[in-house]
Amino acid sequence: MATMTSPDTEFISILGASGNTEAPSRVSSASLPEQLPILGLSDIVIFPGMVAPLLVETAQSTKLIDDVVGGDRLLGVVLQRNAEAENPLPHEMHEVGCAARVVLQFDEPWWNDTGTGPGFIHGPGESFPVWWTVPPREAPIITGWSGGPAAARLAGLPCADVVERALASLAAVFGRSVAELTPRMQQAYYHDWTGDPLARGGYSYGGVGAQAACELLRQPVENTLYLAGEALVEGRFGTVHAALADGRRAARMILGKKPT
Repeated sequence: MATMTSPDTEFISILGASGNTEAPSRVSSASLPEQLPILGLSDIVIFPGMVAPLLVETAQSTKLIDDVVGGDRLLGVVLQRNAEAENPLPHEMHEVGCAARVVLQFDEPWWNDTGTGPGFIHGPGESFPVWWTVPPREAPIITGWSGGPAAARLAGLPCADVVERALASLAAVFGRSVAELTPRMQQAYYHDWTGDPLARGGYSYGGVGAQAACELLRQPVENTLYLAGEALVEGRFGTVHAALADGRRAARMILGKKPT
């Protein structure tokens, strides 16, 4: 923390009421005002239920925090497209979550040399900081994942450049050299979700009023059209298990069974 602060740094808690460090009660979307102050984030993504320090440096952002602390204590935080922008405009903010995933196939699963596959392995600070393998253990396929600011920096890059960064991350995480891994890689797959004009990002998020829309979309139309997907599961937007669970819910409705 010492490298991120100065003698003039002021720390302000915005949890709870003044003098109360307890977390505030959950705010329903129906009670939110029509307009919220927005703080642009340059190097962090905040997820629901997450507690994290925010380093505020510009005069405008400091005033915004002061107004929030002295007011209703409601604040929106959004990742900036350009981390260097001091006062980003609305079109300079990401509208949805940023994520990147690359799948690499090698001649053999060399990561099993130690006797056991890694499952999940993390390398903080890398372009692709998370890697995982898939069953069966003999499959020579490994997947790299990146999210937030790291993924935003990959948006718009040519696929070859992204794969090059992925190999560098993989080599660093496993303590190998890029020169060793490059000739052993047989195939690579990558899709630029953030740069895709249809996807516009890696994850979906429910906006204000989304819950009411979810409840409506979960209802069948004339017992013929049934909708399902991760976007219809409260609190689990953007997850695979939500998509699977909601598919089962829709299937039960089609079969005339009560959803569970």
